[in-house]
Amino acid sequence: MSKERRILTDEEKKIVREKYGKLCYICEVSLDGYADNEIQYDHIFSHASEITGGEDLDKFAPIHASSNPAKKNCHLGKGTKTWYDYKEELRIKSKLKKITGLKDLCKDAKQCYFKKISDTEIVLNGKHIQLYNQKLFGKEDNLYFFDDIDVDYIENDNLIQLRPLDEDKILPLTLHLRGSVQLLPSIGRLDLKENKIKIFDGQHKAVAQIIGNEKKSIPCIIFVDPDISSLQRTVFDAHSKFLQQRYKRSHIMDKIAEQYKAKVEQWKLAHGDFPYSEMDILKGESKAQRRKIILASILEELSSCGAFIDGKYNFETDFVDITKKKRARHNPMLWDNYERLVSLLVNLEPVSETSVLPNNYRADEIGNLKYILGNVYWYAIKDKWNPDNPDSEAHQLAVRYFYDKVFEVYVPIIVKALRFSYEQKTDRALREDEGLCYREQFSEDLKKRFARIFERLFRHGIWANPMHKEIFRATTSGPIADLFSKEGIDYIYLAKLE
Repeated sequence: MSKERRILTDEEKKIVREKYGKLCYICEVSLDGYADNEIQYDHIFSHASEITGGEDLDKFAPIHASSNPAKKNCHLGKGTKTWYDYKEELRIKSKLKKITGLKDLCKDAKQCYFKKISDTEIVLNGKHIQLYNQKLFGKEDNLYFFDDIDVDYIENDNLIQLRPLDEDKILPLTLHLRGSVQLLPSIGRLDLKENKIKIFDGQHKAVAQIIGNEKKSIPCIIFVDPDISSLQRTVFDAHSKFLQQRYKRSHIMDKIAEQYKAKVEQWKLAHGDFPYSEMDILKGESKAQRRKIILASILEELSSCGAFIDGKYNFETDFVDITKKKRARHNPMLWDNYERLVSLLVNLEPVSETSVLPNNYRADEIGNLKYILGNVYWYAIKDKWNPDNPDSEAHQLAVRYFYDKVFEVYVPIIVKALRFSYEQKTDRALREDEGLCYREQFSEDLKKRFARIFERLFRHGIWANPMHKEIFRATTSGPIADLFSKEGIDYIYLAKLE
């Protein structure tokens, strides 16, 4: 049985407020002027260093929770995050608002004490460090060293790198670096005229470590008094014509699926070849990471289960395009849209039952997914999609089905219609987080209901109407959503019985 939620007494609330100096745990602003019903006393993340302790009361903290729009409500917005993580997120965002990059964070570096001892050793601020030399063109010296540099001695290199800070990247990067190795150091140069270290690459990582993780030093590769014009050209080329191709999302998911298989093998080595559950393997992973791994595993299973549509097609390899190029695609559905559709239909939470138990529905889930994807093929692709004849009326119709923003509009509608139809048939409401396909194989009656939903959507007159062609090509989803609403294409319409 779950433990009953503890309600603090007035005296306990007073103790908790005093412990935090009468400040909100989240924003650290005074609680003065807030009535008791405007303060939430939450059982917060127990691993935060300032709240650890043996007594239950030590795990509570006061938080602004006023419904008055003129007052603070720090209780909103947390979602599924822990209180500690949410507090850190707000702290980092608050600091990021005050800067535009490393140039604001490290405005004026201290001067370094630098001395070259030999061709292979230097002294930097009293510390002996190995010196390296990669000769350019076989003769020009190119001296550099690697070390953790005290942040008091670094500043932004305004001559070489002027790239602004991308706040959207800093927050996830910060949280990532808390539990992961930093693969590449920041890169800078030692200016011997000013005796200062100037960072020109890896500023995002530097800011993430300094602000987010409160590091006092950061790993750096530092060139010793290099030719600035050569570095400027090198940096420009590295970020333009020599920019390496980024991982495609599909490749990332493949790698995650491989990592899961490796975790399974590690578990077997530790426990023997016994039945295991997903929860056994993923224990200790964050909720977000568990969901990502489960989705990657499902996608990998779908990809590996071979031909299943018309006895000859594999949906991923034959109908999903991973290039993301603007030219005419060979396959109709973009990978991101395929991934999104699958994620809306499956159970992304790890199950505690082993695969041999009857209430583990992962195998059935794959079968049900095949059926849903089969309907996409039968009604939107078969006898329509033909890139070898791109001007045909049938192909142009299929193109409209798979425009990125069009797909973005109708997928939530069709998934909601499928769920609604299931609830009508079974007289059982689905939980919001309950994957439609994670259950025993769909009955024949359910399959017929679901097929009608796809038929009603893709055979609607909206697609062939020449007046709507330009709307379907919109680069935002708003006009398309308005068109669907005007035409009455919603989940009720799609799921209605004949």
